[in-house]
Amino acid sequence: VLGTSMRVKPACNLPSLVFNNKGRLVICNLQKTPFDHNAMRIQGSTDDIMYYLMKELGLTIPDTLPNGEKVGPYQEPDIQTKYELKSKQAKQEAPRVKQNPFLTPSRTKHEIVGETDQERTVASEVQPTNMLYFRNCNGCSYSIKSRVTKIIIENCKNSTFLFLGGIITNMLEVISCESLILKVATNIWTITLDYCTSTSIAIQQPN
Repeated sequence: VLGTSMRVKPACNLPSLVFNNKGRLVICNLQKTPFDHNAMRIQGSTDDIMYYLMKELGLTIPDTLPNGEKVGPYQEPDIQTKYELKSKQAKQEAPRVKQNPFLTPSRTKHEIVGETDQERTVASEVQPTNMLYFRNCNGCSYSIKSRVTKIIIENCKNSTFLFLGGIITNMLEVISCESLILKVATNIWTITLDYCTSTSIAIQQPN
């Protein structure tokens, strides 16, 4: 995946397409993305990355577009100078930027994996800086009272999720799930369902 943070469609569907076909995800982007924890990540500009990839493969970069417009020839990018300059600029600007710990890309992941026939509340054990990740759960009922950065539900079946505590990024992703009931009693702006069947969403008035 080149040059996108994958936060909106159709780009945000690319990881699901890769994982469901048992592929491996490589992300090449300057910004962090929500899928970095499940991928090999290369931080850099698309032009620079593709230049060195083509060079490694022994391929020539065309210097004209299909319509005949000339755009080359390309020269090897001065990576060291370019990124030293970016690093220097970032250090100069850092004191002026107040970091929000809830929105930092290096958030930690709190996983709930492989539970069966459980009914419980998710609260104090999860922190606002956590991304909450449910995977391979079956026949469970969860009441999520903690406030978290983001929630991902993957490969879960026959389960109910009640969302009460809030999601800081307002993003809920549901991937490859079956027969879920999602009860939303907090503000969530974006809910994505990828490769899901028999899943219902009930929007309740937040308290």
